[in-house]
Amino acid sequence: MTHNHKDTIMTFAEETKQAIARIVRQYMPDLEAAGLGDLVHVGADNPEADPLTLSPHPLWHEFVHRLNGQVVTPEFIEAGRCSNALHADGKGRTAEGMKAFARMYDLAPEWFKDEMHGMAKSLSLIPEPAGYDDSGEPFYSLDAVADKLGVSPGELVDKAHEMGVKPVEASARVVH
Repeated sequence: MTHNHKDTIMTFAEETKQAIARIVRQYMPDLEAAGLGDLVHVGADNPEADPLTLSPHPLWHEFVHRLNGQVVTPEFIEAGRCSNALHADGKGRTAEGMKAFARMYDLAPEWFKDEMHGMAKSLSLIPEPAGYDDSGEPFYSLDAVADKLGVSPGELVDKAHEMGVKPVEASARVVH
């Protein structure tokens, strides 16, 4: 089944709407408890206004940041087209193809990243996390990732350098 550009945009629009609804449901009790519940409606009724200017409250800023992270941007769409074109040309596993995919991923909305992470996990492409930082982000062992990918840790580091990826030092963040 072939998807055209319009179908993709419609799917993205629906996924974005669902992701935003989940976040609103998650945050609404705390926003209401902090006296910020009405701001959700003010922001929705006035889309031209910068929502961050509606309140200096840290919870409001966290909520707006989470909502903004769900939006599909034109830059993400263009990066996805570039990555898909390289993949279609058989260049998906080249440094250029991997960089294009990484750019698309970096520009992706949070719901898309969650979807990709779930897919990679269901296909057993990701090892179990070695630990989590204070914000709940998983950390993976270099050896475990290399083993999952069927390469040596040295090859993985070399490929990461080739792509411009810098390793995160676990000692720079608290890992549990």
